[in-house]
Amino acid sequence: MNEGVVVMDTVRILSGNDLNSIVEPQSLISVLEKCFIKYSEGRTQVPNRTVMWIKGNWWGVMASHVPGAGVGVKIVSVIPSNRDKGLPTIPGIVVLFDDETGIPKAIMDGAVLTGLRTAATSAISVKYLKPGDGGTMTIIGAGYQAVYHLWFIGSVFKVEKLKIYDLIKDNAEKFRDHAIDKGIPDVKVVDELEEALRNADIIVETSTTTTPVVMRRGLNDRVHIVSIGAHTRESRAIENEVLIDSTLIVVDSKEATFNETGDIYEPLSKKLIDEDKIVELGVFLKNIEDYRNLGGITVYKSVGLAIQDACAAAYINERSERLGIGNLVEL
Repeated sequence: MNEGVVVMDTVRILSGNDLNSIVEPQSLISVLEKCFIKYSEGRTQVPNRTVMWIKGNWWGVMASHVPGAGVGVKIVSVIPSNRDKGLPTIPGIVVLFDDETGIPKAIMDGAVLTGLRTAATSAISVKYLKPGDGGTMTIIGAGYQAVYHLWFIGSVFKVEKLKIYDLIKDNAEKFRDHAIDKGIPDVKVVDELEEALRNADIIVETSTTTTPVVMRRGLNDRVHIVSIGAHTRESRAIENEVLIDSTLIVVDSKEATFNETGDIYEPLSKKLIDEDKIVELGVFLKNIEDYRNLGGITVYKSVGLAIQDACAAAYINERSERLGIGNLVEL
């Protein structure tokens, strides 16, 4: 062996298909529950994301450190025109680093990881706030995220009937076929938003809307709403009346949602809702007994956090090592 030659450890490369084959929904849900508790306890580091605009498209670099998981860095972009090319609209990669040595451990598909960790976190809220063990679910926005939300929410709630609403009829019909293939017994594409909302037990908004699509009119007296859209102060996905009438609003991060989504920023700034009604997911999970058997309208609003990427990446890397999945490359 030549003196002075440093041999780096190998890094594991994981494709989107690898990630989909590795993940067990209930296990990832459990991992992320612990992750959010650490976040709310102040045990994680999440620096501000670096953002830039290139050719009219958003690019971001998001890093975080979670004890027990490591350091995760996601480089991601939002390219809406990719949809017309058959490409992911949110492409990117996630790199997981050992927090002791700084050595990269794994590089994985960022689009799929984002889909997995976002849906798993939404499913946490459904797990604890669902009106019953099964019933009717409505999905508004039949795109990439809808596929993962059906998978993960279906692991904690028996979807007996699925209603799909999307302005692009072709998207809705493709998602209908996907849901039927997954064994959902009653699947319907609906053309009217009010019909989509009526009699739903779970409503999942995964759209790119900038104006409210979750309206008060037509909602069940007991319903749980998941919303992951409307990521700017000027954008809305949920009507004010829904939030005003809600019994509880759970958010992934108070700081992030208060500043980054109009769904929380606008009604708070106008004093239409009281901050006491809003609880951070990690706090909610630590004090879960205080929130059992809630009635009325409950809401989970997410803008996404880098800790989700680090924790999900660590879980996936551990599973991939155990199962021997992925390609090992020497740096």
